[in-house]
Amino acid sequence: PRIYKAMARRAGLAPEAVNGISAHSTRVGALKDMIADGVDLPALLRAGRWKSADAVLRYADINRS
Repeated sequence: PRIYKAMARRAGLAPEAVNGISAHSTRVGALKDMIADGVDLPALLRAGRWKSADAVLRYADINRS
């Protein structure tokens, strides 16, 4: 996370925005991109090192009301 935060500071983001950045954000973003590209569930689990489909669904915000 410190690398992402340093990049954000150099880009001139506000301190509040910098504080909200985490490496986890990129992991979830990558998951959403892979879903949009049609990657299947077993590949998603491997890529994100998730152990359950529930985690993928939660992070991807799928089937939520």
